[in-house]
Amino acid sequence: MVLSDIPYYLIPAFALLMAGMAGWFAWRQMQQLFWLRTQRDLSTDERSYFRWQSIRRFSGCALMVCVAVMLAGLMGMRILERLDELIIRSNQAQIDAQPLTPLSDEEKSFVLFSFAYVGVLMGAVMLLIGLGLWELRAIRLHGIRQRRRIREDERSMLERQLPALYRERRQEPGNWDEDDDRPQ
Repeated sequence: MVLSDIPYYLIPAFALLMAGMAGWFAWRQMQQLFWLRTQRDLSTDERSYFRWQSIRRFSGCALMVCVAVMLAGLMGMRILERLDELIIRSNQAQIDAQPLTPLSDEEKSFVLFSFAYVGVLMGAVMLLIGLGLWELRAIRLHGIRQRRRIREDERSMLERQLPALYRERRQEPGNWDEDDDRPQ
């Protein structure tokens, strides 16, 4: 399989889809920042969480645009086509049992450039994945903190309300403790 077996329209369509999604996600984060500005009753912990969430997500949007532009660059600079030509020439030489001709200086520099280009593209994709994992971890930690806060609030509420509830139950007729000498 050579690289040109990929349909010509697939990479630019995927690049446009990624750029569109990045724009939509950035717009949603702008809405969240405007919402955050209007919320006066949020704690500093909540504000910090939402602010850092927006920073992480804006960074993800920027990386998505970077990956989309680099994918479009694969087609625009004809990197895939030129690599295909080199692969076909090498395969043809092996089929014909001819010795491989060494690459010219231009071809060597192109191969090095294309490897570096694809390496940077893969690095951006890995950063995007890492950023997504960081976001998942932050969401999980925030959920754990929220659950802990709710449990503490419930515990303090019960500590305040249970003694009053016990006093009320003792005072109602027919609800006497066994230790009391009152009739049941």
